[in-house]
Amino acid sequence: MKIESSAFVKNNPPLNKNLFAILFILFVTAVSLSAMDLKNYLLAGVAVPVDIGIKVKEDDSTKKWDQIGLDLDLSYIGIDKYSGLAGKVRGLLGGARTKNLLYKNDSIKDSYATLGGFYCGVEFGAGYSFIHNDEDFLSIFAMAGVVGGLYQDLYSFGSSMVKYKITRNISYALLSTGIDFTAQHRFSKNVGIFADLGFRYFPTGGYIFKVETKRISGSSSSSRTQKSDYKINGGFEILPAIGFSFSL
Repeated sequence: MKIESSAFVKNNPPLNKNLFAILFILFVTAVSLSAMDLKNYLLAGVAVPVDIGIKVKEDDSTKKWDQIGLDLDLSYIGIDKYSGLAGKVRGLLGGARTKNLLYKNDSIKDSYATLGGFYCGVEFGAGYSFIHNDEDFLSIFAMAGVVGGLYQDLYSFGSSMVKYKITRNISYALLSTGIDFTAQHRFSKNVGIFADLGFRYFPTGGYIFKVETKRISGSSSSSRTQKSDYKINGGFEILPAIGFSFSL
């Protein structure tokens, strides 16, 4: 199934609609925060996202794939001193390994790939802080954002007569929605520790699988490139994080 990369956007109208919704949420959050008397915090730590059962629509069937990662987690949190209303901006950058990704290649049998690569994401949230004093806060946030990644691996196989060199690439984007529970304790005036537990659902998205095959036979060689487009319908993520917090 050959496609152009622009088909990802054209074939995913729900993705476009939800992107507009995220931008609207961001605008409302920014306006609300600007009118508050805020306590400001910067959170920096590490997270171990575990994605479970991401549903991939392939032709007339639905398959699932998983991934586990390790990333740098950077967040800004603003909490209104009086009402406890709060806003959050969260950024992620890290590496991951994917499992059970289907790809098609005419040169070899249809197979499933385990790939390594990197990903990044940005999310925005609004919520409430049940506890907010000079030392501690405990908050809950409704979150929405976008996560994207790029994975690649190289391998070869064959005999002394014919050899194949395969390069596999995945580029993907997912809409992310869910909730975060965030707790912080300060052990000095400006520095503390935090723990964060997030739960995510991916309502829509997709990925493009690109396979480059080079065939070598004696002194001659040939190559070809194939692209396959898959739609993502659902999937869950558990997102625990821990690190240091800084009062701004």
